[in-house]
Amino acid sequence: MVTLISLSEMIDAAVGAEDTARAVYLGFVRKFSSVPEVSAFWQTMADDESDHARILSSLYVHIIEADRHAPIDARMAEKARALGKLNAATLLNSVKNLDDAYQVAYDIESSEINTVFNFLTIRFLTQDESYDIISATIDRHLLRLAQFSRKFGSVEECCRVAASA
Repeated sequence: MVTLISLSEMIDAAVGAEDTARAVYLGFVRKFSSVPEVSAFWQTMADDESDHARILSSLYVHIIEADRHAPIDARMAEKARALGKLNAATLLNSVKNLDDAYQVAYDIESSEINTVFNFLTIRFLTQDESYDIISATIDRHLLRLAQFSRKFGSVEECCRVAASA
């Protein structure tokens, strides 16, 4: 049986997940500081996550107090709960090279984070606002990751770029 959560809890979980993703990317900035172009890439990804958290936090002004405590759909509650399982330290400790970092980033970006982000922005902003936000943030963010191998090389080449401790 699924335990429901409130809309406020879902927003808080989504903001927390964006903060965790940001912490991971900032960890990559440090792990790859010896390769400035790679470090700059991860800094941009971290900055994107900061924007996502800010956008989610701003949703509260669009939600009346009574709705903040209303239970949300059980499927979305499960997705929000999954966000709380992200652990920056564990993810960072698993990274030994640039390909590992890419795999972690891919897993983060294909997790429930974007599903919940899109759900919340579409549900509580106007159609134009949500379209603009999704186009300007999520689409651009995912496009950066999609262009990763073109920018930094093949899996083999990325495996040769060691992460610092």
